[in-house]
Amino acid sequence: MYSSLRRTQFCFIRYKIVMPIKLEARTTLPSNNKAYAKKEYWEERFATEESFEWLVSYDDIAIKLEKYLPRDKADPILLVGCGNSNFSYDIFCKGDFTNITSIDYSENVIDAMKYKYSEYPELKWICADMTELDEDAFPVDSFACVIDKAAMDALMSEVRLTYLVHYVEN
Repeated sequence: MYSSLRRTQFCFIRYKIVMPIKLEARTTLPSNNKAYAKKEYWEERFATEESFEWLVSYDDIAIKLEKYLPRDKADPILLVGCGNSNFSYDIFCKGDFTNITSIDYSENVIDAMKYKYSEYPELKWICADMTELDEDAFPVDSFACVIDKAAMDALMSEVRLTYLVHYVEN
């Protein structure tokens, strides 16, 4: 587990939100934050939601993110918990990176993103749980950079976070 990320640069994006987030009418917040750690919540949400940008957009942080991204634009980048955000597409278009893999454990969102970006074979969309990456699908040292924009926040409502933090620290 996680051996494919052994010597990989991790980039956890965290920003203090100082302005209220404007939610679209179709966005329904769960009654309990623990719902964010449940696959069922995300499957239901992504069945109807077209796009939602958590925390920040690529444009908001492109300059700060640059120092963590690989120098070689062809080096592989992994975006975990991609959801229906345009972040992967923006790294491809605006950052000129050509080897981007985005994972999410929601089949609904991966199917939607594959369809939405079908014209861009450089963008790979894989249904996978970031806490249980298969070494056959994600070989050792297969990514130069891993980006987590908000997936860790969703996991923080569950006990599994302790295990993930232990792995990252070691």
